[in-house]
Amino acid sequence: MKKDHHQDSLTPQRKHRKLLKDGSGVEVWPEAIEKTFVQGLREYWASPYATYSQSRGRSRWRNQFLVDYLQRHGIQRTKKQVASHIQVLRNMWKGQPEFHLVAGGDEQVDPVTHIPIKEEGMDANGLMPFEWDDRESSHSASPDFSPPDSQSDFPLTPEQKLFPLDSNGFGVKQETSPGSLYFHSTTQIASPTTSPNGNYQHSLPEYGAKPPYPYSPSTQYSPTTTSYPRYTPNRVTTLYLYAEGMTPFSVNVDALGQSSLSPRPTYGLRIKLSVPVLNDVRSPPALHGFTASVAVAAVWSSAAKCTTKVMSGNACIFEECEALQVSHIGTSGVVHAMLPESSLSRCRWLDPNTPTTLTQELTVDDQVLLYLIYDLDRKNGFMPSAEFLGFQHYKQDKSNSSSASSTSGAVPALYPTSQSSSHSRRVPQSSVPYSVPSNPYSVVPSIPMSR
Repeated sequence: MKKDHHQDSLTPQRKHRKLLKDGSGVEVWPEAIEKTFVQGLREYWASPYATYSQSRGRSRWRNQFLVDYLQRHGIQRTKKQVASHIQVLRNMWKGQPEFHLVAGGDEQVDPVTHIPIKEEGMDANGLMPFEWDDRESSHSASPDFSPPDSQSDFPLTPEQKLFPLDSNGFGVKQETSPGSLYFHSTTQIASPTTSPNGNYQHSLPEYGAKPPYPYSPSTQYSPTTTSYPRYTPNRVTTLYLYAEGMTPFSVNVDALGQSSLSPRPTYGLRIKLSVPVLNDVRSPPALHGFTASVAVAAVWSSAAKCTTKVMSGNACIFEECEALQVSHIGTSGVVHAMLPESSLSRCRWLDPNTPTTLTQELTVDDQVLLYLIYDLDRKNGFMPSAEFLGFQHYKQDKSNSSSASSTSGAVPALYPTSQSSSHSRRVPQSSVPYSVPSNPYSVVPSIPMSR
C-alpha cells in the first residue's frame, strides 16, 4: 500500500528549505516548527483577532499573533520571517484544503477548488501584499504588538455603548469583563527620538499675529492679520490596554464623537481597572499593572509626553512625566506609541486599603489630546480586567496647582511605608507643595524600573 506523503509533510511540494543566516545550518522552517506554525494559524482563526478585526491591517494582527505564539513555544522568528513563510504556504497550498489558513482577511476562497476568487483590483498572481513596517528584530512580546490603524481595532461590544455624560461627572455603566486570553507583556520598547521624525526635523518658523499698525486712513482698509497655530492639530484615534492574563482592551476614540468637528475636542475617558491584591496566589505571577499604548493620527513635530498622577480624593500623591515611546509608524502615517512606564504599570503594588485613582494626560506638541481616569478596584476577583465607564469633553483646569496646595493638609497616608527606594520618582517640591513619601508603594517592587 502506497504511503501518502501528504500525511507526513504539510508542504509536500517543497524542494528545499532555507537556512538561518547565522551560519548554524539550521533550517528556518523545519518540519517540527512548521507544524507548530500551522497550529498557530488555526488558533489565530479561532481567536478574537480574526473575529473582530476588520480586513484592513488584519495580516499585521495575524503576523504578530504568530510571532507571540511561536515565542511561547520557545521559537524565535521575526514578523518578516512569518510574513514570508505565509506567502510560501499560499503558493504551495493553492488548491489545497489548508489554503483558508493563509487566506487574506477580505479574500474569498472557492470552497471546492480552494483557490482564491479574483476580484477587481486583485493582483494577477493572487499574491497577498506584505505589510513589512516592522524591524528586522521584531520578535518581541506583546508591548511590541503592532495594532493596525483605528479602522482595524477591536470594536466595542454592545455592552460598551458610548454615551454622553452630564456636567456633574462621569457616569458608570456595568458590563461583562473581557475573556481570559493569556497575553504576555514582558518587554519594553525604547524610542530612538522624542519625535518620530526627529532626524528630519527642521527648525519651525514662529507663527503668530503681527503687531497692529497705528490707525491711519491709509491703513484702515488693510487686510487683517491672521494668527496661525505653531503646530497642526492632532488627535488620538485609539487607546489600547494590556495586562498579564487579560484580553487586550481598546477604545476607539474616533468613534466617540462627530469626526467633522475641527479641531476635535479633547476627550476625557473613565476606565475601571480591576487590580488583584499583591498576595493573591491565583493571579498571574508576572502581573504588576497595566501597559497602555495609543495610536496618534499624525507624526508630531516637537514632543509627546504623558503625565501620570496618583490621586487620593482630590489630592495628588505622586506625579511623573515622561515621553511617549514610539513603536512604529503605519503606512497611513498613524503613529503607534507606548505610554511610558509609570504607576499604571506598577499599580498592583499600591496600597489596596486606600481608595486610589490614577490619571494620565497625553500632551503632543503642547496640545492635550487625551485625558484618562483609572478607578482602581482592588476587591473584585483575582484576574485583571478593564471596563469602559464613559467619556466627556475635557478642559484643562488652570487652577490645579492652587487647588493642590489648598488640599495639602488633608493628604491621607496612601503609602504606609517610608523606606527609600530607587524605583520611586517623586514630584518636585516646586510643582506639588506637600510632602511625598519616599517610597510610594506598599511593598518595594521587585521588578527593574527603567527610565
